[in-house]
Amino acid sequence: MSSILAVILARGGSKGLPRKNLRPLAGKPLVAHALEAALAARRVDRVVLSSEDAEIGAVARAYGVEWIRRPPELSTDTAPVDPALRHAVRVVEARGARVGVVVALHGNVLRRPEAIDRVVDKLLATGADSVQTYVPYTVPLELAYRLDGDRALPFRGREFPRAFRRQDCTPAYHPDGAVLAVPRDLLMATEHLPPEGSPWLGRDRRAGVQGELDSVDIDEPLDLLWAEFLLERGLWPPRGEATAAAGAEA
Repeated sequence: MSSILAVILARGGSKGLPRKNLRPLAGKPLVAHALEAALAARRVDRVVLSSEDAEIGAVARAYGVEWIRRPPELSTDTAPVDPALRHAVRVVEARGARVGVVVALHGNVLRRPEAIDRVVDKLLATGADSVQTYVPYTVPLELAYRLDGDRALPFRGREFPRAFRRQDCTPAYHPDGAVLAVPRDLLMATEHLPPEGSPWLGRDRRAGVQGELDSVDIDEPLDLLWAEFLLERGLWPPRGEATAAAGAEA
């Protein structure tokens, strides 16, 4: 029987927040929060951690999680995610496992186990090519501008009326980096396709919409301070049920 494999992606190198996956947060390395969420998810059969860094690997082993040593060429700042996932799948399968679904979890993101379960459930229920978590933009895209030098130009090519109501704006969402699930066969079959358009995510891409505080992406020093504040004040994870995954395509 094919299993659901969670791969925690945690490089040792990082620019915005050096060694971020090992930074202490609430008395444990940041990556430990990802390990705990993956291990608590009821829909995950196996958890592995992909990293080129032995210190991060030691944290995984302390949690009883297998460390897959990622090759250096897959661990650079510019290396995409999908080759690292394929490498992890090949290592696991070489050891006798049968993988059906791959769940990508970045080590520097706080997320709930329930979010992992909902993404997997949606992938299996819909037969989609991929499902990932999204959050709403806090500012409507109609108010977004791009800069040509120092000239402010409407991002969408037209000025939004000066008098506007927020409810008239088109809801927009962006991936929050918390959870992404893809069938194993699609991931492996798209290895040699051109990278444009992220073919490994497929054409039928679904969204699980979360609330603003259902995940915390930590990439910069200020993000870490924000996460510390939320945890110290008991504001994360948010009380009550996490936002249910929406049925919208993304």
